[in-house]
Amino acid sequence: MKKRGQSQIISTILLILIAVAAIFAVLNFVVPFVKDKLLETKCIDALDKIEITNNENYTCYNASGNNMRIQISLGDIPNDLIKGFQLNMKLEGQIERSVDITPDNPDGIGLYNSGLFRVPGKNEEVTYLIGDVINKPDSISLIPLLKNGKICKPYNLNYINSCP
Repeated sequence: MKKRGQSQIISTILLILIAVAAIFAVLNFVVPFVKDKLLETKCIDALDKIEITNNENYTCYNASGNNMRIQISLGDIPNDLIKGFQLNMKLEGQIERSVDITPDNPDGIGLYNSGLFRVPGKNEEVTYLIGDVINKPDSISLIPLLKNGKICKPYNLNYINSCP
């Protein structure tokens, strides 16, 4: 009778050990896989480090000139991460105009105080001047375009000031 009780304990311990070993085997595969996928996109590096500065002197609509100024601020982001941005100006919830802000395709966009066209670098702000904006947008969305071809979640600004 003693052997029968011991074998039940041993089989229970073996089942627990098999379950723990199976969990570790799955985790050894899943954790590196998810980590690689997150590193591959690099969107996590750009999250909360890109914004449109909401200052009436730098991000505003100029009705008399039919243009907009938009100041984009980058935080502590590696210089080799961002290729550029897609800027969507929305009126009544619909995209009225979409422009790409990239060094090789400035898409009719200039820098606000002249200078060579560029995308902001690490911990830098750049103000762009966008012409032919007929109506004041209700909102703007800024979508980071990464050098690896990935497109990240947009940064949204829901109120546009008028330029002083």
